[in-house]
Amino acid sequence: MERRGIVWRQGQRFIAHTATALTDLIFPPWCLSCYQPGGWLCADCRGDSPLLPLGWCGSCGRRAPSLTTLCQRDARALHLTRGISAWSYQGSIEQVIQAIKYRSACVGLAALVTEEIRVRLTAAVPAGAHWVPIPLKSAHHKERGFNQAHEFARLLVPPGQIDQHHLIRTQDVPAQVGLTRSSRLTNMEGVFRWNGLNLAGQTV
Repeated sequence: MERRGIVWRQGQRFIAHTATALTDLIFPPWCLSCYQPGGWLCADCRGDSPLLPLGWCGSCGRRAPSLTTLCQRDARALHLTRGISAWSYQGSIEQVIQAIKYRSACVGLAALVTEEIRVRLTAAVPAGAHWVPIPLKSAHHKERGFNQAHEFARLLVPPGQIDQHHLIRTQDVPAQVGLTRSSRLTNMEGVFRWNGLNLAGQTV
């Protein structure tokens, strides 16, 4: 199984690199942050956004468990066991993510998913974990033409580990942007329903 996973990832990288090269030949990329030609995230902008150090909380700066970037206190506040982030949501990375979300710039996804990030996740996430992309509002999905969470997952893990069918969005609510933390929490109450196997004891 491990060898199959390695072969799959190598094949995915080859296909992605080939598709990117052909697309770049026809439509030369411009940095989604500074708008200079050369790549969807240029070297200067990538250099302005170093990866968060593992073992330290990217939210409060406290010590965190190894291989994570979220301390236990902040993880509990978010009802998580643990968490790992690549960057702080600021600067060039913030601009690129907003371009992906709000300007439908799906091309920027591959620029963010580097081999270093894959290695981090491979080390931090147990084998056999369930990857569940959060469903978009129907209007947003129709407008963008893709769900960025699902597209990220496809770049990171084999398709067989992605479950995009059993987490159901039961209603569309106002956007989270602009709401306070407490309003964000109440705004999402009852929005999703799990319609799959019991996940007790599983890693999601």
